[in-house]
Amino acid sequence: MSAPLLKPDALRLINVVMALLEWQSTLAYLKDPPPGYLLSATDLMSDAQTLRVAVENDAFTSELAFEKALTDILESSHDGHLYTSLPAMRVFGYIRTIDGIVSVSLDGRSTPDIFAYGDIEQRNADNNFNPSPIVKINGQDAKSWVLYQALNTTSGQHDPDAMYSPISRLNSTIFANVLRYNTFVKSPAAGSRFLFCGSYPGPSTTILFKNGTVLNHPTTAVLLDDFTGVVDGRSFYRRFVTEVTRKRALSSRGTVSALGHNTIHEMRKTAASHHSNDLYPAPLYFTDDGAIEGYFMNVLGFETVAVLRLGSFNPRSTEEFHSNLTEFLHTCVLNGKQHLIVDIQSNGGGNIGLGYDVFEQLFPDTEPYSAGNLRSHEQLNVMGEFFTQFAHGVLEDTGNITNYIAAGGFSAFDGRGLNNLSGQRFDSWSEFTGPTLSHGDTFTNLALLDIENTDYEDYLSGFVFSKPPRQAFQTENIIVLSNGNCGSTCDTFMNLMKWQGGVKTIVGGGRPKPGPMQFVGGVKGRRKLSIGYLMYMVNLFYQHAPPDIQANANQTKLKEVADNGEYLSRRSDGTFAVNFGNGIAKDDVTMTPLQFVYEAADCRVWWKPEHFFDTTTLWSLVAGTAFGLNNTEKWAACVAGSTNHPSSVSGGMQLVFTYNGTLQPPSDGKNNQSSVAKADPDPKGVELKNSAKTFVQKFASIPLFLGAVMFGGILNLM
Repeated sequence: MSAPLLKPDALRLINVVMALLEWQSTLAYLKDPPPGYLLSATDLMSDAQTLRVAVENDAFTSELAFEKALTDILESSHDGHLYTSLPAMRVFGYIRTIDGIVSVSLDGRSTPDIFAYGDIEQRNADNNFNPSPIVKINGQDAKSWVLYQALNTTSGQHDPDAMYSPISRLNSTIFANVLRYNTFVKSPAAGSRFLFCGSYPGPSTTILFKNGTVLNHPTTAVLLDDFTGVVDGRSFYRRFVTEVTRKRALSSRGTVSALGHNTIHEMRKTAASHHSNDLYPAPLYFTDDGAIEGYFMNVLGFETVAVLRLGSFNPRSTEEFHSNLTEFLHTCVLNGKQHLIVDIQSNGGGNIGLGYDVFEQLFPDTEPYSAGNLRSHEQLNVMGEFFTQFAHGVLEDTGNITNYIAAGGFSAFDGRGLNNLSGQRFDSWSEFTGPTLSHGDTFTNLALLDIENTDYEDYLSGFVFSKPPRQAFQTENIIVLSNGNCGSTCDTFMNLMKWQGGVKTIVGGGRPKPGPMQFVGGVKGRRKLSIGYLMYMVNLFYQHAPPDIQANANQTKLKEVADNGEYLSRRSDGTFAVNFGNGIAKDDVTMTPLQFVYEAADCRVWWKPEHFFDTTTLWSLVAGTAFGLNNTEKWAACVAGSTNHPSSVSGGMQLVFTYNGTLQPPSDGKNNQSSVAKADPDPKGVELKNSAKTFVQKFASIPLFLGAVMFGGILNLM
């Protein structure tokens, strides 16, 4: 049975996706990456156009094949902010019934091998037990097979080491990160499985151990949806594409938000459940969703060490997150704690305001700097020119910040709501948008978030920031622990910790080879733009923009988004998103997005068997390595070649655009920016002012879903 492809539906989908790809901030860099980027180039626009032509020429007859081809194009970006989930691919799953496999160095010094999780569990219980490593999987060298799976069946990570070997406190495995389509899930209680949604991985998986033992694990198919009424390919299409698209009409953002937050909540409940086993000690401070936890190490020789575990920047309650952090740091001071480990392992991001908040509580006397830009294109500019004046017209008429925010204020469409590098507000959209030429594409000028504005702080995080009277830990007594699985707001936080705080990092795992490893392997973009938030803004634009401005908009791809964006939202269950904004390092004249800048940790360590079963053993290793506690030689445990990389804090924090071979600073050439004459000041002031008044009059009838729109859309993962 094969679900047929309906060409009009497929073309409608690919056309709106191509229009939305104009919002992806890294198109030019993905097409032609700088040397520091470790993955292959990908031309998203060209590949999408090729797919479109193939559909037009009847090269596809299967809906599933089409959806997978489109998904593969998006996932070739390895960008955790660019993704979707299409209906036919959500119906079937295929499970490799493999018991957990882990990448482990038995002594912490030798190069890791691949082992069965059960064998490592036995080794942890009995140090005299010598497990046999896995040498082949499906006839291939085991390490090569794992690397291939990491590079080709995962997404959202831009670093091969982060793909290969994240060790999660929930899913202790080389494929712990829960990704969109091909997921390897490990938990001590439930065992582990490779789950491939919509993609058949083969009938079985054969594992050969060094001692000659051979195990064969069959692949099992599972249904992920209700199959009632499905008898053939056409009924499959009706049930899972046509009906799903019809039923999932773009609902209120409150509903969209609830879906996302409920899903996250279930993940958090799982996260919080780790306190029921021996992996973690009991925290002194914690939120029940596992977003933040504070510990004191009760280990001989490490009594001065506190641990701040940041599991996520997306808690159910931002105020609770903030208060737990404040109270924990205060308690550290009262109890004379001198050293701090900040554990960010497998932190996928969340509310950007909390990233700033944690940094400011750790460094209350340091002004945070985290600049970024947007790709400048016609759709953005027509929206930005309108909303910059429209939102401020609403604010002038009402004096109400809530109304201003609902009208696009403080968003990336509000040029006057952003600061330039001098800390002053841009005067107009044209002053913000530039454009600036870099790497063969056009971008806005660099901008800073106005986090010293209390209204903006409340907009970002739901509360006004407060700082402690003094710094609780000296910089040299803080170390960050990562597994490479850090992205989005986690990267924003780490950017502040490194460049403003001067804090060193230790990273664990990675490919089984010596050398450095990046501490952030996830997306380093500053803004995610979801289809739900964009459609809210597009609909608002067409409701209130004057006719001539709408006519100008209709000459751009914004018309395609307006006509078919809700169709995409229904087909993707509201999941479609792009990376909207780049992070740019301070003083980088090349304007290279941080996504493409190699940043090594100060030290890399291998995972040992005990790290999978008792986190305090890992924290003890980190504290001894970083601080020299318990008569430990500082940095002695680091993997060969992993220290003093020029891009690390200890190596001088240089902007390095090459990974292996000759290390060199940015050079003149195609990456250099050049200014372009700015456009005239924003026109249509009077008409936009009148539109703002109309908006105010109608405001009561428009649902205000700020939490869903702002935190579930443009701000949620930055």
